[in-house]
Amino acid sequence: MERKLFKYRILPEKVEQLHQWMQTLNSRKEELLQTIEHEKVYIENIFLSEEEGFHWLYFYMLADDIEFALEQYAKGIFEIDRIHLGFAKECIDFDYTAPNFKEMVYISRQTDRIIND
Repeated sequence: MERKLFKYRILPEKVEQLHQWMQTLNSRKEELLQTIEHEKVYIENIFLSEEEGFHWLYFYMLADDIEFALEQYAKGIFEIDRIHLGFAKECIDFDYTAPNFKEMVYISRQTDRIIND
């Protein structure tokens, strides 16, 4: 089981598209569930933040294999993935280099048994 936190800066002129994209994701939950199951992702959390005058997206992912999940997503097999890829290409500032987050994980024994059994 692997975990990863991603941080992306949104281009200032694309904030409206960011909100539209989030509404699209919320309205197409069943498709999202289908794609994360295909990617072998157990949890994907998306957080929106405003810091230092920029809008930021944080993605937290818990998956069998993060690299596999990202490869499947990049293939754009599902329509919702293609929408997501289009948003990323149009709205994310790829000139920004995200930090490498240090990780500390505390998980209850009960949850650990559920995840790892």
